[in-house]
Amino acid sequence: MDALEGQDGFSGTSPTRAWNSLDRANDHSFQPGDRLLLRSGQFWRGAFLLIGSGTAAQPITICNYGDGKRPVLHGDGKTNHDATHTKPISCTIRLFNQERWVIENLEITNYNPEEEGGLSLEEWEARNIRNYAQAELPERVPGGLFPKAGILVQAMTPPQNGVLSGFRFSNLKIHGINGDLADKDNGGIFFKAYDDGSGQSVRFDDVLFENNEIHDVDRTGISNRSDFDDRTLHQNLNWEPNRNWVLRGNVFRRTGANALIVRVAVAPLMEHNLFDFCAIKGSGNAAFNFNTDKALWQFNEFRFTKANQGDEDAGGVDSDYRSKNTVIQYNHIHDNDFGMLVTGGPGRFNDGTIVQYNLIVNDGGVARKGTDGKFVIRVSGSATNTLFFKNTIIVGEDQTDTKIILHKAWQTWAADTLYQENIFVTLGEDNLVDMGKSAGNRFLDNQHFGKPVILPTTDN
Repeated sequence: MDALEGQDGFSGTSPTRAWNSLDRANDHSFQPGDRLLLRSGQFWRGAFLLIGSGTAAQPITICNYGDGKRPVLHGDGKTNHDATHTKPISCTIRLFNQERWVIENLEITNYNPEEEGGLSLEEWEARNIRNYAQAELPERVPGGLFPKAGILVQAMTPPQNGVLSGFRFSNLKIHGINGDLADKDNGGIFFKAYDDGSGQSVRFDDVLFENNEIHDVDRTGISNRSDFDDRTLHQNLNWEPNRNWVLRGNVFRRTGANALIVRVAVAPLMEHNLFDFCAIKGSGNAAFNFNTDKALWQFNEFRFTKANQGDEDAGGVDSDYRSKNTVIQYNHIHDNDFGMLVTGGPGRFNDGTIVQYNLIVNDGGVARKGTDGKFVIRVSGSATNTLFFKNTIIVGEDQTDTKIILHKAWQTWAADTLYQENIFVTLGEDNLVDMGKSAGNRFLDNQHFGKPVILPTTDN
């Protein structure tokens, strides 16, 4: 496609016969192996509502051609593109009941200046830095704007095997999305599997997010949901988890709330990602997995997650409830306003989380509302069989009255948590450990250096 010299009447099969408009692309039914190439250095306004699916051997590709900056797609931020007729949402690219797509080397925005008093996109992003990322305890921003996404992937009519597979998103720059801060289901990229009432489930497999930059998006950077999510600790009901999700080498900056949410998945892999100044406008941990099995977080950096006034969450990473066998390892977690979490939920379950070989530095510098105060590690609700192993936790000189470990009730208390061979360095004064009424805690062969902190040495 060529926005300046293309014509919609052309064949679209070569640079000299390029199409011109998004409308022409939206009228085309793409076939396996097709490529939709956008000329570098140009921009388009509107939405790609693409038709067709590729195959494993021949995916359909959207990317750039020619020299120059990434081509830019600007959504209008106000037109409803929800194909399921369930909840309005605007998007810049939509895939509905489709599979085997590669989307790469593009810049994507979806901004409506009318909802921001006429501020340009550039002015709005500058305000995000000035008024929120660089501010101390800024006020939370209320929701109410039109929900928006950069890329929206929806499935409602299950294919024969109930699986849509093969999505790759790489080297994308997604930003400038002023979505609804009250709705987790909008922001940079959002996937959802819907129940069409037939009783047949649908899921997304083989999804790769690699080397993308996502910044200044409200509310969430990348997230997903599924209507097929019901289970207990010991029994899967209609739980149909996504498989082979990989999120690698992505950078998340200045997300309105959560940067990354991974739900209803088996063995999702999140590695070598950077989470920087996330949750600048509303309550949210930078990243969490929810209702997953064997989620693996490794070699990530979580830093400078912001707390707003009255926030519930502002930590770097959270193994959230309805999850089993999460592993959080070899990460650098530092300077987040709240500490990291293992969350059992209100009488729900979180079983078998392992937190090991992480470097946790100067986390928990801001007091959470209520009695929690400042904390570095929080284990709450019905979290069971959690292991903290060989982590190094450093609390700086200016951190005082900080709970190095906090166990907290959420209708129920955690049970059977083991802290083994961790190194605790506390340089500030009056720091402590608060295990509450949790049961079955064990502390084995931990080391402590610095100012006095009473670490439990016996089981309770």
